[in-house]
Order: sequence, then C-alpha cells, then structure tokens
Amino acid sequence: MELTAKKVSEFKIEVTKIEPKTTVIEYDIKFLREQKKAIKEQKAQFIAARDAEIAEIDLLLLHCKEKGVIEEEIKEIETTTKQPQS
Repeated sequence: MELTAKKVSEFKIEVTKIEPKTTVIEYDIKFLREQKKAIKEQKAQFIAARDAEIAEIDLLLLHCKEKGVIEEEIKEIETTTKQPQS
C-alpha cells in the first residue's frame, strides 16, 4: 500500500491510500488522536479478556489434575480399502 499525505488546512491533512483501489479521506488531528486512544483501549480490553480466559483454563486444568482427571486418548480408526473383485 502506498500512502501520501498533504496539508489541506492548519488543522487537517488529506491522505491518499493507493491499494487495489484509491481512497481519499480527510482527517483532523483530534479525530486521529481519539481513534488511536480508542484502539489502544480496545486492544487492552481484548488482551485482558484473553488473559482472563487463559487463567480460567489454567484453573480448570489444575482442578482436573487435583481430581485425577486425565485426557482421553483418541483412538485411530483403521481404514481399509476394498479391492474391486475381478
């Protein structure tokens, strides 16, 4: 992706992104900073949620170990190919 930016006013830049298609959008600094802040907050919330899920799984695995629960072995199913009869 190619990106060019030019100043269009004291408070805004115009960004041109050349991808499979060309998109021209105007941004002001306040919007860009708010977007960055919101994305960082969403990222932090996402990571915190995944960390909580991992902690819960670790706790459940510990309970399994303490209670003597073991992992069920997956048995391979033997497949046979019938030869055509002549």
